[in-house]
Amino acid sequence: MKDTKFPYTATSMNGPSGAAQQSGSKHSGQKPSGAPSNNMKNGNNSKPSGKKPSGSMPNGGAGAPGGSQSSGKTYKTVQSYIKSLNKNGTWVKYNAKTNTAKITSLKAFVTHCKEASKDVGAFDGLTRQQTENNLFATTTRKNGHFDSTMSNLLSENASKYAKLKNYKSSYASAFASDLKQKDAQGNTMTTRLNMYNPMYYLSDYYKGYNTTKVAKYWRIRTGINQGDTALTVETNLALALKQDSQVKSVNFATVWGQGHTEAERTGNNETNFIKWVNKCLKN
Repeated sequence: MKDTKFPYTATSMNGPSGAAQQSGSKHSGQKPSGAPSNNMKNGNNSKPSGKKPSGSMPNGGAGAPGGSQSSGKTYKTVQSYIKSLNKNGTWVKYNAKTNTAKITSLKAFVTHCKEASKDVGAFDGLTRQQTENNLFATTTRKNGHFDSTMSNLLSENASKYAKLKNYKSSYASAFASDLKQKDAQGNTMTTRLNMYNPMYYLSDYYKGYNTTKVAKYWRIRTGINQGDTALTVETNLALALKQDSQVKSVNFATVWGQGHTEAERTGNNETNFIKWVNKCLKN
């Protein structure tokens, strides 16, 4: 709360999300249900609600250039702001002495601020429509599947998924085919996926643990309201880095009220980053 001065106008920055709908289908606007895609639910043709998650918390940081900015109500005091957050039940408690706020319910936080923005197949889309699919292109394909878990689910549940609206049997074969592809350097999809995942080299869960030199200095910033991934993604990365003996410093913050953008608590993201780099060079 110390970054925010009252009267305060709730403002949220959002850069471009990686969310994309399946080719030739309309987004259902509903949260993931566990099926391969919301578009494959029986007879589901509902439209997006257009509602934005409520409960944006104060911040002073600048977002990504070209992103969207939304402004809400202006609050004269911190007490009136906290009261508005707790309108439908208390989940944020404010301590006037320390000028800090605490979340008392993770479930309530997710409900108010962490609404999922992607269907199942969030990063490896059924029709290769996600931004991440483009990263796994080959010399003969402009995009590619890379998720073996998705591939196994499609194969093992083929008869079940075949009953769902808009499902195509070709999804399973497309995944299986793409996972066999190699890039121009001879790397398999598995190798490329491991290279894309920093946890492969930081966690002893993976074979890549302790097989590479890890950078000494890290700076991680995210908008806590972004719905492309769970909060555990950046949190796990920060915690893993702090446990690595090669890492000297981890500068981590997830910023209240900010979405999928270059979030900062205060100031400008470029200026803050340059200052951080210069500070690291002096150490």
